[in-house]
Amino acid sequence: MDSKSEKVHLACDECRSRKLKCSGERPQCSRCRIETMHCVYSTQKRMGRPRKRKKGEVEDDPDTDSILYENGYVPNASASNGYAMPEPATSDSYMIPPFSERDFGSFGIDDFAFDSSRQQTNGHANGPMQHTNAPGNGHNAGQNSSPAQQLWTPPVPQENPACACLSNAYLANSNLQSLTHTFPFVLPQIRAAITTAAEIMECEYCPKDPGSAMQNMFTLATLLTSTVDHLRKILSSIDDEATKVEASGGTKRFQMGDDSPGTRHMHTGTPDCPARFPIELSSNEWRSLAKNVVKSQIVGTVEDVTTLLGVIDRLNKRQKMWHANKEKTSQMLGNFSKCAADENGEYTCMRMIRMIREMIDVLEW
Repeated sequence: MDSKSEKVHLACDECRSRKLKCSGERPQCSRCRIETMHCVYSTQKRMGRPRKRKKGEVEDDPDTDSILYENGYVPNASASNGYAMPEPATSDSYMIPPFSERDFGSFGIDDFAFDSSRQQTNGHANGPMQHTNAPGNGHNAGQNSSPAQQLWTPPVPQENPACACLSNAYLANSNLQSLTHTFPFVLPQIRAAITTAAEIMECEYCPKDPGSAMQNMFTLATLLTSTVDHLRKILSSIDDEATKVEASGGTKRFQMGDDSPGTRHMHTGTPDCPARFPIELSSNEWRSLAKNVVKSQIVGTVEDVTTLLGVIDRLNKRQKMWHANKEKTSQMLGNFSKCAADENGEYTCMRMIRMIREMIDVLEW
């Protein structure tokens, strides 16, 4: 393009880079003159896609040639039309840019031999570098992988991968501590804690390590004890609400619904749901109804594995199985397998389970 027909930007480079309004004065705008900066108006690039080369048209492109040579490629002299696919140069001319310790840290930096005599000093890349594979340089003769490839070697899987039982138990206990202990809105959080206890009890990784196996048992005992204690607080809040209703001489308004399998589709979840109806309950009726809901939905029975008693019963059976097979338990728990027993022959883990059951028995239903 002719220099006379070249178009320059209306704003100087400094103003455009800062996204400021430029006065456009030549040869120096007012902002650059005030701030004593070098004012340059660069030429505009042509808009649109570049023109395609016609078939058979050959043009010398010094920029492309320099790029090819700098990267160790030489053009194919036998090519007749255009540029041929570049061929790799010889091993002497094909050099890898040098890597510093910042690139690889301490991973095999001694494997690279730096040729200081061939370093460039023109401000471009640092001197070339050859990767030697000689045994004398501390590199095994049969080892073909480079340090960069060794960095991407996947880690060896652990024999006993860590589980999330301890974290889940901590979160479950934290959620229990933040409850407001109001019926019936607290029931889903209590069920979630019981579900977490069941998952911890069925963990297949905890029994593989002596420390985690003991931790599993004590974590379960802590979580179940905390759950029973919050049940006590829920029952206490039900008694307090019944006392308020009795003191006011009124009734407790409550919503009830039909949960039969044949009519569940009729529940709409709206105030005018046809499957539910309001009912007025006295203080004693409210107390009895609310506590029965807690007892059936949360405490449950030993046959229901999703309830508190069901989880405790399964835990009791697991500990009995651990102590019944002493050889397997000794291999699994090591020195921790010698669970201390009292004068009645009751093991420590079984004693903790018995204490949790006694806490449930003394709840005021």
